[in-house]
Amino acid sequence: MNTNYLELINEILSGSLKESEVLEFKDYKFEDGKFNSLDSKNMNTLMKEICSFANTDGGKIILGIAEDENHNPTKISDTGVNVENFETCEQSFRNKIATKTIPAIYGVKLHHLNVADNNCIIIDIPRSFLKPHAFDDGEHKFYTRNGNESRPMRYPELKNNFLALDSSQRKLSSFRDERISSILNGEVDDSLSTVPSLIIHIYPENSIDPTTYIDLKQYEHNSKIDIFNPSGYHGQPYYNANGLIKVRNTYRHPFSTYIQMFPNGVLEIGEKYLLTYDVDDDQNLIYYWDKLEEIMAQKIYQYCIELSSALGYNFYIWYTLLNVKGHYSRTSNWGDVSEPLKQNIIKSPIIKWAINESYSRSMLPLFNNFANIFGSRESWLYNDNEPIEEKFNFMNKA
Repeated sequence: MNTNYLELINEILSGSLKESEVLEFKDYKFEDGKFNSLDSKNMNTLMKEICSFANTDGGKIILGIAEDENHNPTKISDTGVNVENFETCEQSFRNKIATKTIPAIYGVKLHHLNVADNNCIIIDIPRSFLKPHAFDDGEHKFYTRNGNESRPMRYPELKNNFLALDSSQRKLSSFRDERISSILNGEVDDSLSTVPSLIIHIYPENSIDPTTYIDLKQYEHNSKIDIFNPSGYHGQPYYNANGLIKVRNTYRHPFSTYIQMFPNGVLEIGEKYLLTYDVDDDQNLIYYWDKLEEIMAQKIYQYCIELSSALGYNFYIWYTLLNVKGHYSRTSNWGDVSEPLKQNIIKSPIIKWAINESYSRSMLPLFNNFANIFGSRESWLYNDNEPIEEKFNFMNKA
């Protein structure tokens, strides 16, 4: 049992904690633990409340608290969702969030809590940087939190939210372009300005907030925030103008791989060695693309999980291939290679992953794009867009 949530419920029942801009409670019952058994009126109210929290400062909705006629909490009521059916209920909830909120709200977490033999559900909603989110009941309606109530957004609020959304999206694109420019200008290392390299960026959503700051010292010897390749090698840490950097140098490949951590928690991963594979003195040959994407899948997951405790559960992820025109990859063990790449700089789409959402499904667009670059119609991590389970076994070991 989560002690903090139990204390929260006890404070509510004692009357010392009221509904507010960040707290709401409902007396909802789910027949046989089925989320979709909730009647349409209460379902719409719940979706509206979730949007209003995400559009304001986030908050918690507690299901399983009964109220009197004056809306004062009186007792714990059972939601009907127990330990056995919670996972099924949670999946139905996520499907509803995906279809009833526009854009879909990421990072909402559900917790099951048993209090005095009654089953409660705590819905934890983060403040969203993709706001405003609309609730779709046939029309798109925008709500915000005002005290202990959710009310429709006024035009000035809606306008300001859309302006802030545009600013956040431009911030991601600007960061990407500025970093690519810096790398190509030799500001990270001179060799990266001309040599083929893979650059991966992981941008925690909370890092969009200009006040976000983390203590880089705690990551100096953190084995989970290590270099991209080879596995188990952590890299030599030191500090530069951009924060903390860990580097691996080899005799043939100075600055062969690095990981840069910025003070706001953003990660930049650079890999040069596997992009200059030069087997049999073929300087245009890079590493097997399918093996490279397997390393990418594992490392991205590892980095995000490690960052989540300090920077929340939502991440923007993308990669960029630099200086790759004319290069190609092995596509089989029999010496087959892809067609030479036609572009010098190749940018992936920016995808978003929330830790409580499926990693393998969220990453599908990213890895399919990587496969397309090397002439394959689909990532080797998937079969007909369905994740191959054994390819993602690393998640069970993280």
